[in-house]
Amino acid sequence: MEGFILSALTGHVKDNQRIRPSQHGSVKGRCCLTNLISIHDQATHLVDEGKAVDVVHLDFRKASDTVPTASSWRN
Repeated sequence: MEGFILSALTGHVKDNQRIRPSQHGSVKGRCCLTNLISIHDQATHLVDEGKAVDVVHLDFRKASDTVPTASSWRN
């Protein structure tokens, strides 16, 4: 039953374009690697056209490790 609900919700979100094609996180078949490849392709295309490209990379992977949780407040 859970799989059916997940499938229905995922289909609804994709059909109604609630997730943009550029979204990579939490999307089946897309990950950090596909995101980096996409950005590299876009930046390379702009450079080939003679345009300037600035890139800022932020990695929030460890950000949740620094946020205190409710269980750590009990001490």
